[in-house]
Amino acid sequence: MTTIDDLLRDARVLADDYCDYQPPAVELRLARALARRAMRAEYPESTRPAAAAPNRGSEPEQARHELDLTCTLVLNWPQAAASFARLTETLNDPDGALVFACLLHLTAREEGARFWWKFAAGAGNPTAAFCLYLDHRRHAEYRDADYWRRQSSCLRVNPLPRSRVTCAPGTLLPRRELRALLAECHEGRHPQLPPPIERAISRLPVADDECLDGEVPTPSRNLVTTLSGDGRPRGGGAG
Repeated sequence: MTTIDDLLRDARVLADDYCDYQPPAVELRLARALARRAMRAEYPESTRPAAAAPNRGSEPEQARHELDLTCTLVLNWPQAAASFARLTETLNDPDGALVFACLLHLTAREEGARFWWKFAAGAGNPTAAFCLYLDHRRHAEYRDADYWRRQSSCLRVNPLPRSRVTCAPGTLLPRRELRALLAECHEGRHPQLPPPIERAISRLPVADDECLDGEVPTPSRNLVTTLSGDGRPRGGGAG
C-alpha cells in the first residue's frame, strides 16, 4: 500500500538536479507537484480553480503556505482514517500522530501540532519531521528548521524499523471537504476546516502535564465519527 511517505521518497529522483536550489527545497517543489496532481484528479478541467500566482512573500510566509499544503495532502492520504483510528485506540501510532498533528495545525492549535509531529518524527515518520522543518521555518527559527530538515532526509534514507499496518483505504474527511481544502491551498489561501470539526477538536481533552509546552489535545474515538461526517446533517449536494 502506497503511503504519502512513499510518494515523497520516490519523487526524490530529481534531488541531484536541484541540490543547489534553496529555498524552496526539493521537498517543497514536490509538495506543490502532488497538490497539482490531486487537483487534476478531483476537478474536471472546466471547474478547476485558476492556478494561484507564484508566492513572492517572505520565507516564513512561503513556509506557512507549504506547511498548509503538506497538511492537506496528509489528510488526503488514503490511509489517514485508519491511521488516526489506531491512534485513538492506542495513542501509539506514528502515522496517526502525523494525521492528528495536521488536523491540529489546520485549527491553529500550534503547540499540540508540534507535540504530535515530534512524537511521530521520534517514531520514524519522515513526513512529520518535514512538517517540523516547515513549522520552524515559518517562525524564522532557522537553526531548528535545519535540524528537522536533516532528520527528515535521514529518516527517508535510513528509516527506523517499525511495524507497517495495512488496511482498507478510507477518507478521513468527506471528499467534498477534502476538495475544498485542496482548492484553498491551490489559491494560496489558508485552508479552513468546517466549523463542526473545529468545535469537535475544541472539546478534546487536553493533557494535564506541566512538562508539556502549552496545551496538547489528545485524540478521542468520538472525533473519528465527527470527521467522517456520520451522524450530523450536511448542507449542499453530494460530495
